[in-house]
Amino acid sequence: MQKSVFILVVSFWVCFPSCRENSRRDVAAKIIAEWTGREIQFPAGIPCQSSGRDTVCIDPHHPATYKIMLYVDSTGCNTCRMKISVWKQLMAEADSLFPGQMDLLMFYQPKNRDVKEVMSQMRLYDFRYPVFIDTENLIDKSNRFPAIDDFRCFLLDGDNKVVLIGNPTINPAIWELYKQQISGKKRQSNPVTTISATPVRQELPMMKKGETYSCVFEIENTGSNPFVILGVRSSCGCTVPAWSRQPVAPGGKTEIMVEVKPDETGFFNKTIDVYGNIEESIIKLSMIGTVE
Repeated sequence: MQKSVFILVVSFWVCFPSCRENSRRDVAAKIIAEWTGREIQFPAGIPCQSSGRDTVCIDPHHPATYKIMLYVDSTGCNTCRMKISVWKQLMAEADSLFPGQMDLLMFYQPKNRDVKEVMSQMRLYDFRYPVFIDTENLIDKSNRFPAIDDFRCFLLDGDNKVVLIGNPTINPAIWELYKQQISGKKRQSNPVTTISATPVRQELPMMKKGETYSCVFEIENTGSNPFVILGVRSSCGCTVPAWSRQPVAPGGKTEIMVEVKPDETGFFNKTIDVYGNIEESIIKLSMIGTVE
């Protein structure tokens, strides 16, 4: 049995850019103020599975030092929003840094009671953390989570009270805050620099569904401080990035390699977000092509 348990339950406004950004900040501040310190309620009797097999559910009331909870409902592309491959990387790091200190609990509210797609992704990435299959969406009925995906992930203390809010698979800076909270140590931020990417958009040759392809993006540090990649997030589970964790000296270069495995035919347009110590904090790279 894994030492960590991960709870994942899978259940805009129109304005000018500056107005929209202010609205987002206001909404975020309101949600954070409302949810910080709130105790999450865990209904009893929700079954769970692991990689498509029945398994023993971990008690959400287990007195771990910290717990991570992610809620995702059945709206939209479940595998894209769940980011199973990214969670596997984060959980491996958490188990290494904080053994026995954190439970990871996963709840999923399936659409039409169909969990085959999600279980397939779990087997594909050998994701062995249990998933609570909440067909009645009891967890949301008990808590009424925010409507925005960014605020449906929580770091909880041993009493299941919310300490931090935010999804680290969407923004690596959130993961740094989670680790800082758990370790009790404030991490020193890196001074900003500038970078350039070649190419920003890469066109792939004709692809076939289910086959794996690879492409490379080159990142050059054009600034005066070392460049550190804090994380790379993909828009879909069919694109898996890999990169070096070593700082890139001014004038130096590094590569981000992306494995692409299309799961649908037709036009292919996927993105990866690169997070680092740059002023805009993120640079978006894309891959396009056709799948036959």
